[in-house]
Amino acid sequence: NGASRWFVCGPFRVQPSEFAKYVLVLVLAFWLERMQRPPKGRSQPMIQQWWWGVFAPLTITCVLAVLILREPDLGTTLLLAMVALLLMWVAGVPTGWLTAIVGAGGAGITAGLVAIFKFGMFHQHYQVQ
Repeated sequence: NGASRWFVCGPFRVQPSEFAKYVLVLVLAFWLERMQRPPKGRSQPMIQQWWWGVFAPLTITCVLAVLILREPDLGTTLLLAMVALLLMWVAGVPTGWLTAIVGAGGAGITAGLVAIFKFGMFHQHYQVQ
């Protein structure tokens, strides 16, 4: 249906979104572990700050998500978002920030569903089904 999820390289077929799953887990685990350590001279870890604990991990996740949406692969994109939020929660990001992100995501999904069903915004009918 117009999706191009596989790269063919000689006898090998590669799906980049599979690599993105592993890359996201490794990069975010490394980042969040580093942010859990308080910097010298401070008692509070950097993960408690919005910029280092939420914005930077979500930026990394969004870059990968946009690339995967270009395939288009909506399921893997949603999986990456859930994995990123789970890793951030386990690492100790304040739950108030995560709750706000999940609430905004829920509102966005609701708006997207309204756009899909009311206005027919997606041309790929397999995504609607």
